Amino acid sequence: MTPNGTAPGVSGPRISVIITAHSRADFLRSAVSSVVAQSLPSSEYEIVVVKNFEEAALDAWLGAAGARLIRTDAGPLGAKIAAGIEHSRGSLLSFLEDDDRFEPTKLEAIASAFDQDPTLVFVHNRFRYVDEAGRPYAQPAGGTRALRRVGHPGTVVLSGSPKDRRLGPLASQHPDFNCSSMTVSRALAERARPLLDQVKFAVDTLLFYCALASDGTLRIDERILTEYRLHSGNVSAVTGGNLEEVAEKKREHAELIRNDYDVIRALARSVRDRQVSASGDALVLVHRIYSRLRDPAPHRQAMLRDLLSVPRLQSTYVVRTNLAVVLGSVFYLFAPHTARRRYLQATRLSRDEVPG
Repeated sequence: MTPNGTAPGVSGPRISVIITAHSRADFLRSAVSSVVAQSLPSSEYEIVVVKNFEEAALDAWLGAAGARLIRTDAGPLGAKIAAGIEHSRGSLLSFLEDDDRFEPTKLEAIASAFDQDPTLVFVHNRFRYVDEAGRPYAQPAGGTRALRRVGHPGTVVLSGSPKDRRLGPLASQHPDFNCSSMTVSRALAERARPLLDQVKFAVDTLLFYCALASDGTLRIDERILTEYRLHSGNVSAVTGGNLEEVAEKKREHAELIRNDYDVIRALARSVRDRQVSASGDALVLVHRIYSRLRDPAPHRQAMLRDLLSVPRLQSTYVVRTNLAVVLGSVFYLFAPHTARRRYLQATRLSRDEVPG
């Protein structure tokens, strides 16, 4: 057994691709087809589809494509990922949400990266945005969709401790976002598994923090190996001209992930790396600021207390990534209603601005 949990010489697939779907069949064939079309020989990977619904024609097609189906009544993404880990056989696990796609060379590139570094436990690759039809996404004139701007400072490898101090330049990479860009070792997945049942939505953030908390190596890969689909049904599609409704959806999402971030902070605090622990505190802090942006008036004193905590956490990856929102919230606290609306319009609040 190598340090990253792989087991050379053991029969079975090298990589398990775990695809999750919740009450939606629209894009599942496309996701699976992108895995079937991989340049890596099919004998080296398996496809595990975890979903909460049955559809005879689709299930027959998935079976013919070589996918193994896991039916679950679990609603949260975390529980679905946990079920996929339990029923998978690979020493590496790549995750794919049903509305995303892999580039044809993804699994070959990932397998090569783990072959070259036996200490590797986590890889996050860049992604490209595509529209509902799978075409390169173009923001329409006057659009209110806020997208993460994914930069490309080059591939970064993080090892040793403290890792978090070296994450500052990665603010434009968002290595804690998008499960479909993540591959982890079996060892890391098994360590994360007990926590997955406690995390409903922020699975990507949890996996990243599990990697930060480990003794293994993280690779933030500059290559674009995933397509992230934008459509009317996904949570990144908070659009429309009513800015108050946009802000309300932002607040509702912040409420949904509150428990997730508490779980992740507890994980971070269990690590002897001070920077990782502080980063967990920063995650919850920034989340609280986001959740109060809709109507800060009743929360001014609490927000001021939170803002006073920022200098202590300013070196963390989370605060660096969300610095514009943290600083903007100072203005937002005291601005009149009209100015707050303009701030909302300028930042175009959506799910994609929430870390993880």
